Amino acid sequence: MHTPIHHLSSIETATRWSTILDNLETGQGHYAVIRRKTTTMELVPLHIHDLFRNTLGEPETTPVHIRRPALTRVDWTTVTDPHIALDANIARLELSAIQTRVRVGGLHVTVLRHTRPVAVCIPNRWATRARETLAHAAQQAREQHTQRT
Repeated sequence: MHTPIHHLSSIETATRWSTILDNLETGQGHYAVIRRKTTTMELVPLHIHDLFRNTLGEPETTPVHIRRPALTRVDWTTVTDPHIALDANIARLELSAIQTRVRVGGLHVTVLRHTRPVAVCIPNRWATRARETLAHAAQQAREQHTQRT
C-alpha cells in the first residue's frame, strides 16, 4: 500500500494541477498540500480514500456535485454537505478555499474530470488517523503471526 507522498506548496499545486491529476488517476503517488509550513490537505486517489474511509469505519457517502459554469466561483456559504464533488477546472480555481474548508471543516472534495472522479481532497488529520489505524492493525497481525509460529 506504500504510495509516495509528494509535498507541494499551494502555488505548486495550482501550477501543476493537470499533471497532479494525471498522476493520481494512474496511481502514481499522492500529494500533501502545504501552506505556511502546515499541511492543509492531501490529494489522494479514489482507492486510497476508500481504504481510509473503510479503515476508520465511516459510511460511504456520495459526494454532492456542485455544478458551476466554467470559471465561476463557488458560493461557499451554501455548501453544507460533508463530501462534495467539483469539476477539475473549478477545483483548481477554488483551491485556496478548498484547502481552508478541508483543513478547518473536515470537508472531502472529490475532483472530477469529464464527470469521472479521479481524486479526493481530504483533511490531513483524517488521513493521519487512518494511517495510524492501519499501522496498528498491521502490528497486531504481525504479533499474532509471531505468537502462532
